[in-house]
Amino acid sequence: MAHRLVFRFDVDSHRCLGEGTRALSMVAARHDVAFTFFVHMGRATDRGRLARSVVLRRVTGNDVHRLSTRRKLGTAGLLRLAVTNPLVGAADGEEIRRLVAAGHEVGLHGGRNHRSWQESADRWDHRRLTAEIGWGLARLRAAGVDAPDGFASPAWTTSSAVATVAADFGFSYLADRHGTVADVFDLGGPLPEVSTNLLGEPGGVGYLEWCRAKGWSDRQLLDDFACRLHAIDDLAVVYDHPFWAGVHDADLVDRMLGIASRQGVEVLTLGAAVARELRG
Repeated sequence: MAHRLVFRFDVDSHRCLGEGTRALSMVAARHDVAFTFFVHMGRATDRGRLARSVVLRRVTGNDVHRLSTRRKLGTAGLLRLAVTNPLVGAADGEEIRRLVAAGHEVGLHGGRNHRSWQESADRWDHRRLTAEIGWGLARLRAAGVDAPDGFASPAWTTSSAVATVAADFGFSYLADRHGTVADVFDLGGPLPEVSTNLLGEPGGVGYLEWCRAKGWSDRQLLDDFACRLHAIDDLAVVYDHPFWAGVHDADLVDRMLGIASRQGVEVLTLGAAVARELRG
């Protein structure tokens, strides 16, 4: 049974940071807990890649339970993304500072462009990765996060070089692994790595999004969550995005925290869990 629980949210669109994060922060405050947010400082996509992703999902996405971008962002949000492709974290340092002031952990999520990282970063060399991570880190520091502990690659697209470059920049851990594994922590590389293990598979889909894409009711979702908490050994790491979990399903996050509380499960940040593991 899980004794510790982390809520890990990847902030990768303009609707994530602001509307979504504020809703989640309110839920966390009601339970006196902190979440982990990996914030993408650049742009979510580019117009060509956005169009191709729609086509490819129609052709190849049948085996992965996920919601469409339109369903998640809404028609207006999708149009804004397609037309203006706004900066995410770099455009809203005030919200990042609010998250930090509320006690949440804020880490870095990729570099200049989320979609470019998703499609190509596993083939980038050391120089390109240094430029991308350095760009994002400079803007995260400008937003008030001087020394973020965690780094997470967009869409789980990573390589051994990502860990090396992230270590060079002073990050304390990497959160690029997902799925059910025997050991949540891998301490053998350039950086400690932690696996996200409470999410939708295949594809590493946000947990709440995955449940909704399967057509589950609130009760089915909560029953599954309780069962997973019981089945996972020691540390459970839930994954989703603020635009869905905060905008659409904040009440479910609140109820999930209630289940954890009743089961005596401690809620903490990913950085705190890693630090505790390193202390032994």
